[in-house]
Amino acid sequence: MNWSNAPRGELASVPPPATLVCAECQTAADERARGWRAFLAFDPDEDEFESLVIFCPGCAESEFGIPSEESRHRE
Repeated sequence: MNWSNAPRGELASVPPPATLVCAECQTAADERARGWRAFLAFDPDEDEFESLVIFCPGCAESEFGIPSEESRHRE
């Protein structure tokens, strides 16, 4: 049964968890995804936020200067 089409009154099953994939390096996150960052991408032509972009800790730090929790604790 599709979880979003469960008949009324029946408990819908939980959808499977999505796998986070880094937009920069294409690395897949583990179950915890510790230190991963999500950003809303703004489309100036449409004047709206159009998508959520995911980055692994290393790419987030190199692209945006946002250190992961692990690198902040090492300093």
